[in-house]
Amino acid sequence: MGILGKRRVIDYFSIPIVICGLFLTFLVDFVLYQEDSRIGREVFTTTAFHRMNNLYEYVYRYETAAQIIDSSIRESGGRMDGIKGLPRLLEINRSFRLMELIPEDGEPLSYKSDRWLGTGRSLLEGPLKEAAERARTSGKMVLADSLQLDHERTYMAVLQPVFLAEGKSSNFWGYVLILGNQDYVLNAVGITGDDRIKENYRLTRNEGGTERVLAENGRVSVEDPSASLLLGGDRWTLTMRPYRGWFNRQTIFFATLCGVMGTLFISFVWQKNRTLKAIGGTDSLTKVYNRKGGDEAVSRYLKEHSEGQAMVMALDIDNFKLINDVYGHGAGDEALKTLTVDMRRIFGRETIITRNGGDEFILFHPFKNREDIEKKMTHFTERPHIIHVDGRDVPFHSSMGCAEYPLQGREYGKLCVRADFALYAVKLNGKAGWRRFDDTLGENKHRTQFGFNLSEVAGSMPGGMLVCKATEDQEILFANQAMIDLLECDSFEDFMHYTGGTFFSILYPGEEEMLKKEFHRQLDEKDNKDHTDFLTFRIVTKKGRVVTVEDMGRKKDNPFYGELYYIFMYDKEEREKRQGLQTIEDRR
Repeated sequence: MGILGKRRVIDYFSIPIVICGLFLTFLVDFVLYQEDSRIGREVFTTTAFHRMNNLYEYVYRYETAAQIIDSSIRESGGRMDGIKGLPRLLEINRSFRLMELIPEDGEPLSYKSDRWLGTGRSLLEGPLKEAAERARTSGKMVLADSLQLDHERTYMAVLQPVFLAEGKSSNFWGYVLILGNQDYVLNAVGITGDDRIKENYRLTRNEGGTERVLAENGRVSVEDPSASLLLGGDRWTLTMRPYRGWFNRQTIFFATLCGVMGTLFISFVWQKNRTLKAIGGTDSLTKVYNRKGGDEAVSRYLKEHSEGQAMVMALDIDNFKLINDVYGHGAGDEALKTLTVDMRRIFGRETIITRNGGDEFILFHPFKNREDIEKKMTHFTERPHIIHVDGRDVPFHSSMGCAEYPLQGREYGKLCVRADFALYAVKLNGKAGWRRFDDTLGENKHRTQFGFNLSEVAGSMPGGMLVCKATEDQEILFANQAMIDLLECDSFEDFMHYTGGTFFSILYPGEEEMLKKEFHRQLDEKDNKDHTDFLTFRIVTKKGRVVTVEDMGRKKDNPFYGELYYIFMYDKEEREKRQGLQTIEDRR
């Protein structure tokens, strides 16, 4: 159980604090439930009112259209040929499915959408018969709903009786019928929707004291928030409630969880010093000691085993920056964690591992057999460590320097410095190996070599540098500033745009095949073990100038990119000019 395993778990809690904390947690839960229920009811009441207003607006469009047509018929004395704009009304309101003028005598005038829903007369004699009689008798518009005219949709209709003279039933002309898609209307105003809506609702219509359900989802009660209004002379009511009721499980769960966790944390405070001390000495990424924790662990060990033998090892990852640059810092983090797993596996749990920072580690490894620890160091540095990036295995190596306690010193800090000197010596001699500190290694010897970086060196070179993939097109991966200037480009982006990202695109037309032939001839020579080539050829700059250049190239394998060509070139004419001037100067 780690730290907790050394003592009983109950010793880390204060029972009175736990009891008080749980009581307060339940009290907070009750207040949250009451407040959440109150706010929820206010929100749902407002939502229901808003949606019913939207429904009223839609029905109002039907009624307005019917009244406009009614007025046009009466003004024209019952003639239908002078009525215009009916097709436009169908286009404006997408829920309209049929619009028809049905005189009592004569042929009806019909405007309809792309579905055949029957004629107006057939509807008046069928599903709208009762509504038509009521409209004619009352002289008022009638709203009919929930009409099942096909197997796909539910329809609603507005039936407007037309009288050529007000209040005179003998002047009854006929009806204006507007038929619409009820499903579309209810969906558009937000009352209905798909099954993903997390709310229960019921839409009802009260006709003469009889309540009828038009649409519903789940269960609601009379105490739930609702909104009502008059449509077509009847009261329509929308009642709503949350899908899971007024008890918000998520809010209560997280409030309870936070309360319990807070209670446990507070009751745990009196023992926190020991836990925080352990956390403060550990690296968060690799779970090994940080510098502070590692120094303390080694100090404790040396106090108890001052006469024992131990190897102090400094190590880091070869080309760690390249791993971060090529595969991202996530891959770099995985490399660090893989390295620590391999350290524990090879050097054992008794080894004190400290992460100094970045990819640098210090190992303090007690031993009895020097040959055994040297075999471990050889095994650790010569064999690659493996990480998995984007479905592929990426190998990397590490280098190591070491100093022995107490043979080469009794002060741990000085042994770390000496191991670090030995590590740098390995870096200077090819990496992927280890070396023991000796008197030939001085504190500042060869350190200047590490004071330069690739950008500084490449930018100061007296000629153009290119790095290309060893493929047919030789895709360009890197170019220094001298190379960009040689091609008379403004920037690296301008350079890549001009070259198209390939080496052969900069050659003078017609010389590519000849250059490839000579290039491969030199690389294929048996005594060319370094895979180098020396070539002279012409290139064309961005400004159209033809320049003769001399280049030296080398083919090398890269663990991250595969086979690459490293190329250095310069202006031959410029070189000859400088040599000529020097010769004249010498003659003087």
